[in-house]
Amino acid sequence: MYNKIIIVSLCNKVINGTGKLITIVRNVKFARGYIIQTNYDITDSTAWDTALTSTRVKNEILNLVSGKRVWVRVAAFGAAGQSDWSDVASRIVP
Repeated sequence: MYNKIIIVSLCNKVINGTGKLITIVRNVKFARGYIIQTNYDITDSTAWDTALTSTRVKNEILNLVSGKRVWVRVAAFGAAGQSDWSDVASRIVP
């Protein structure tokens, strides 16, 4: 299994008036990639949406709803399967 996933940074950016967040996670040994999910309603455990799957530790989540708070979680995956989800981080999308 994998070590606990840690979101190192969750930063706001605005590109051409569209909300964007940049996520950076701590590299996980033996992980082949990362699943990044977003949620606009933290009280609804079924509202998680996979924003992207990536092999990089730094990723941009695009086309978010500007002015709304979004919660983000990350899991690693690889030969050992999928890790547990990271602790949740949140930001208000610019």
